[in-house]
Amino acid sequence: MILFFFSREGADRQRDRAEIENFYYSAIYDVIREPNADEAKAIILKRLKAKIIQLNSTYYRALQVDVGESDRLRGEGPSLHHLLQGRKRQKQRTTLLLDT
Repeated sequence: MILFFFSREGADRQRDRAEIENFYYSAIYDVIREPNADEAKAIILKRLKAKIIQLNSTYYRALQVDVGESDRLRGEGPSLHHLLQGRKRQKQRTTLLLDT
């Protein structure tokens, strides 16, 4: 029951994140099509870009909870290697807790 709840919650969050990201990209295209001055467009585009970066950084930060800074390069997203390392560490912690 708990697993179902958390998997459902994760799916809802993923769907919401994708909808927000698509909204920001459509807003970028709308700004580009508008006949505004280039300076005004640049400011709006920078704000939208910052929002997309913030949205993605919080998503990837959650994926890299078990991966230390020494295991990642600056600006690097999670790779299969990082995800497997995190899972391995989690299993080791669970095993140690069960053994004691």
